[in-house]
This record gives sequence, C-alpha cells and structure tokens, in this order.
Amino acid sequence: MYHLILGRPEKSLIYAGKRIAYIEKHPERMKDEVISYIQSINNLIIACEHITNRHAEIERAIIKLQVLKEKFTLPENAA
Repeated sequence: MYHLILGRPEKSLIYAGKRIAYIEKHPERMKDEVISYIQSINNLIIACEHITNRHAEIERAIIKLQVLKEKFTLPENAA
C-alpha cells in the first residue's frame, strides 16, 4: 500500500505479486500466513483498479480468494 499511497500503483502491484507468489510457493506456510495472503491479494486488486486494462488480473485474484475460502476458515480474531 505504501507505493499506492505515493501514486505508484505499478510498484504496489509488483510487491503484492511477489508476496502472493512467495506464499503460494510455500503452501505449508499458508495456514500461518493466510491473513497476509489475503491482504496481498487485496492490495493487488486495489493496485489493478488504478492501472488500466488489468481486469483479467482482478478476476484471477478473486478466484484465488474463492479457492482460499474453500480451503481455510479464518481465525475468529482475524476480522
């Protein structure tokens, strides 16, 4: 979000994508990092909304959230 606040959505998109890729590369850590994963996907979606022609990336991100919802339940204190 730092880069997005500074008006650099492309950099925000890059860092969110890196964080998502890291967590997906280490699925054994997903349980511990599910909140961070959701936040990264959210940041990616917001960055995409500020950059033209990124609708396909937003759709893929939403699918990731739907898949995540099927696999995990959030801790009660996560909301």
